[in-house]
This record gives sequence, structure tokens and C-alpha cells, in this order.
Amino acid sequence: MVAVIRKWSGAFVLVLCGLVFCTMGVGHLIGGDVDQDGLDDAWELAQGYNPAWPTRIIYVDGAAGDDVNSGLTALLAKQTIGGAIAACQTVSVENVILVAAGTYGGAGNRDLDFNGFDIKLRSISGAANTIIDLEGAGRFLSLSNAETLASWLDGFTVRNGYMASCGTAVHLDGASLDIRDCVFENNNSGRQVTYEYGTYWTDASSTAAYSGPQKLDKAISVKNIILSPTLGGPPDEQEEASFHARVQSQSSHGRAQRGEDPG
Repeated sequence: MVAVIRKWSGAFVLVLCGLVFCTMGVGHLIGGDVDQDGLDDAWELAQGYNPAWPTRIIYVDGAAGDDVNSGLTALLAKQTIGGAIAACQTVSVENVILVAAGTYGGAGNRDLDFNGFDIKLRSISGAANTIIDLEGAGRFLSLSNAETLASWLDGFTVRNGYMASCGTAVHLDGASLDIRDCVFENNNSGRQVTYEYGTYWTDASSTAAYSGPQKLDKAISVKNIILSPTLGGPPDEQEEASFHARVQSQSSHGRAQRGEDPG
């Protein structure tokens, strides 16, 4: 048995019997690599990625990142999710965004659109540690350009969204999205007004945290979702969304892991 330590583009690797163990974050095994993206095929399958399609990962770190960075490594992370989405407008690759733990607010983290590209938007540390705070100023995602279920929203708490209707946190129109392991809380439509004869809600068409699609060729896949009560408007869509969240199966892939390209 031969064991050799080598330094490969800044990462130390252990070469053992022809297989490479990478030490640059996840320590995944570099064995078969059909798409030549530097990521092990078995690791990609475990993450839910297609090993026959090159995976391109863009990193986001709200505390240490900067949107002028490339985002191609954790050390060169983008600061906002919007900045990462802009860097994922790429064909012929599987676009993945990995978001570090933290609370993300402000204009660069709300009213976002994948612009027709299938993007896997995932947190690294799960919904309990990765918060999207919409600050009552809009929704998180609005997809309307034929995105498919190859687009994911995975592992976030999305809170404090506000829209008059059509999904207070996520809205789909002619697009699909795989939503899993997320928490939606305090996402409201409408506004409360008080008159001398009582208190009422206005501009409240729906309280559903996410809405759409209506066409049979589009779909929302919902898995392991927690929906907290929201305020305003008729509850029908919210109740339907909660029902679908309960009956769907659990996530079929593990928590997102860093997979920096050693090449």
C-alpha cells in the first residue's frame, strides 16, 4: 500500500492506492469523475447532483463575502444570494449555490429571480442556522421563466415576507421548484387597518407562503416543510400548502456540503 501526501492547488490530498482523499473542507473521495468537474461521482449522487453534468458551485457568506468576488471558493464567497444568482447564469453546467450560516436581509437577498436557469439554492448549515429576513419589504423568490424541478430551495428559514397576494415568500408562475427542509414563518399579506367600527385586513388576497403553479406541466415539490401561521386574507391556500407539506416524503439527499473544485 502506497500513501503519498501532495499539495494540489492549495489543498493537501492523500493519494492512497490510486484514490485521492481531499482535505479542503468536506474530505470527500475523488474516485470516478465522469463529468471531469473535480468532484467524486458518488459524492455528487449523495448530494442529489447529476454526476454526468459538471457541477459549478458558487459560495455565499454574508459575514465574510463580497459580491465582487468570484464565489468559486468559500474564501472568495459572494456576500448576497442575489450576487450568487447573477454568477449562476451559466448554461451547460449544474448551477449550485451554497449559503453559509447567518441572517440574510437587504435588497440583495429578496425579490430574487433565477431568470430561467435551474439553480440549486442550498444552505450549508440548515434552516435553523440560515435565515432569510425579508423585513416586510417583499418576497424571497419569484420564478416565471420555465425553471424546472432541477431548481431547489433547500435548508432555509424564510421569514417576514410581505406581498398583497400570490405567495408572500415564494411565487411561481409557469415555473417549478423543489422546496425541502425549509421553514416559512411570519410571511404576511395585506395590512391591518382600524376603523371606529372595527379592525380589518386590506390588500390580503392570500396568506400562502408559496403559491403556484397552476399549469399541469409545472409542479412544486414540497418535502419536510414547516409552515407557521400567517396573517391576513383567506386561509385556503395556506391550508392546502400545509396539507401537501405533511403528506410529502422526507428529503432524499443529505445536508449540503462544500465541494470545492481542487483543479
